[in-house]
Amino acid sequence: MLACEEFPHKRTSENIAEWLEKIMEQFQCSIKVTCIVTDNAPNMKKAVSLLGIENIPCFAHSLNLIVQHAINNSIQSTVATVKKIVKYFKKVPKLPQSFENFKLILDVATRWNSTYYMLERFHTNKDPIISSLALLNFENTLNEHDWVIMHEASIVLNFFDLVTKEISAEKTVTLSKVKVITSSMIKKLQVHLQNSSYSEQTKTLITLLLEGIQQKFNYMDSEVVQLATILDPRFKQRGFNSDRQFNQCCAHLLQKIKSINSIDQRDSIQQPQDKTDFSNDDKNTIWEDFDMEQGSSQVVLNTRSEAQKEIDNYLAEPLTHRNDDPLDWWKLYKNKYPLLHSVMLETLCIPASYVPCERVFSKAGDVETSKRNRLKPNKLNKILFVKQNKVT
Repeated sequence: MLACEEFPHKRTSENIAEWLEKIMEQFQCSIKVTCIVTDNAPNMKKAVSLLGIENIPCFAHSLNLIVQHAINNSIQSTVATVKKIVKYFKKVPKLPQSFENFKLILDVATRWNSTYYMLERFHTNKDPIISSLALLNFENTLNEHDWVIMHEASIVLNFFDLVTKEISAEKTVTLSKVKVITSSMIKKLQVHLQNSSYSEQTKTLITLLLEGIQQKFNYMDSEVVQLATILDPRFKQRGFNSDRQFNQCCAHLLQKIKSINSIDQRDSIQQPQDKTDFSNDDKNTIWEDFDMEQGSSQVVLNTRSEAQKEIDNYLAEPLTHRNDDPLDWWKLYKNKYPLLHSVMLETLCIPASYVPCERVFSKAGDVETSKRNRLKPNKLNKILFVKQNKVT
C-alpha cells in the first residue's frame, strides 16, 4: 500500500488522474507502474487513460456485475420471495427450537455472491423452514417450482463463488489465471445449458451469464493478459484457445523483450564484443566489402536470435503443477531466462482484482472506531501504511 488518503475534491477523471500522478511522483515509481486495475466506473477508466497507463477492469467486480444482472433478469421473483422470508425470520424474537441451529443468510447488494449464499443455505434448510413457517402461521408463497429453481441456481452459481475466491487472492499470482478461468466458466455454462432437466428460468440465468462473460471479459485478448498467461510456467500454451492467439502472443513477447532491452542492444552495437575480427584477412578478396558490412550488424542478429531461442527453450520446459507458485519457479530459472525474467517482473506483479484495496478499507474501519473518531486523515494514512506494509 502506498496511500489511503482523504479525497476532498470532486471525483472527476482529471482530479483522480492528478492525485494518482502525485502519489507516483511522491514514491518515485512512475516508470515502474505498468498497469492500473480499477472498477468499471467511467471516471476511473478515463483517469488511467489520461495518465497513458494501461488499464484492466477488476475481474471479481466484473464477475459480480454479470451474476447480479443475470439473477435480476431470470430468477428474481424466487429470490425476492426467499429474501422476504429470511427478513421475517431475522425479525422473529424467538424461533422454534427446531430452527435454532440454522442461521439464514440475507443477501446484500454490495456483498459479492451473497445471493448464492442465501439461496444455498435456504434450500439446505428446506424442511425446518417449511415446518417453522407453518408453526408461526406465516403465509408461505413458495411453491415446489421455487425450490427447484433454488437448487438449480445454487449448482450453477457455485462455480462463480469458487472463481471469486480464487481470483481475490492477495499473496499469489492472479492475472495469469483469468484467461484460463474464463474459458473454464464458459465450458461449464455450456454443459449446464445442455441439461434438458433445468427449468426455463435456470436456462435463462445460464444464457445471461454466458452473454455477460463474453461482453465484460473481452479484454482477455489484451497484450498484458496474454503475456501474463504465457509467462506463467503453469499454463504457457495451454492457456490459449487457439494456435493463432498463442503465436500472436509469442510475437508480442519477442517485441516486448526487444523494447525492454533496446538500451542494452544499442550499447552492444556501439561496443560489440562478439564482432568478428577481419583485420588479418586478405584485403584483396571478393568478400572484403561484405565482411566489413556484415561485421557491424552481427550483434543485432545474435541479439534477436538469442531472444527467440530463449522463448523456445522456455516453452519446451515442462509445465509446473497448478498449485505451485510461479514466482518460486522464476527464482530458480531467472539466470537461465534473463530476458523473459525481465518481462515477467513487469507482468505477473499485476493483480486481477482490486480486492486487496477493499481489504485496506476494511482495516481502516477497524482503526477509525468510535473511540478513535478524532484521528486526522493524515494520521490514519500513516497508521494504515505501517499496518499494511509491515514485514511478517
